[in-house]
Amino acid sequence: MIHIIMKKNLLISIKAVIMTAALITTVFITSGCSKDDDKVDGPSIEWAANPNFSTEELAAQGMSVDLTIKAPAGIEGIVISVQSPAASFIATLNAMISIEENKDATSPKLDLINDATVSSTLTALGIQSGTAVQGKTELELNLSSLVPMILYFSPAANTDHIFTATITDKNGNTYSKAVKFHYSGSETN
Repeated sequence: MIHIIMKKNLLISIKAVIMTAALITTVFITSGCSKDDDKVDGPSIEWAANPNFSTEELAAQGMSVDLTIKAPAGIEGIVISVQSPAASFIATLNAMISIEENKDATSPKLDLINDATVSSTLTALGIQSGTAVQGKTELELNLSSLVPMILYFSPAANTDHIFTATITDKNGNTYSKAVKFHYSGSETN
């Protein structure tokens, strides 16, 4: 009889352990600890005409530098750093920058949202900028009118020109992507 009572108590203990484990598992799964459904991805940049972001030849006409910026949490900032050996092009960019710490002899930073002078100049070129783009979750950033301007400043042959876009979202996440151009010395149309 004692043996039967002990077996019964053992079965009750095993059932209690199994039920406790099942309850803990259910609580863990339903508490959201393992769910990614509410996760908001950080910013990203796509270039439909050049999905691999390969270096492209500078051309006076017909360039497609239309970037798609995605920031599910909303865009907080867009800064484009420009590296180019075309000193007169860099000087022109620096002249339109009103935020002093963004001016640089080798890599000026174009703040598309917080620099009113940059924003108004780029808007005149057909580039969306200023506080109107702040908070958007997707933006077409068309640099097709800005990039070929390098050619107006007679760059040296066999030079590279890099535009690095850095996107910050409302959650503080940042993402940077460089778009690279090469000038071989002959203008292509």
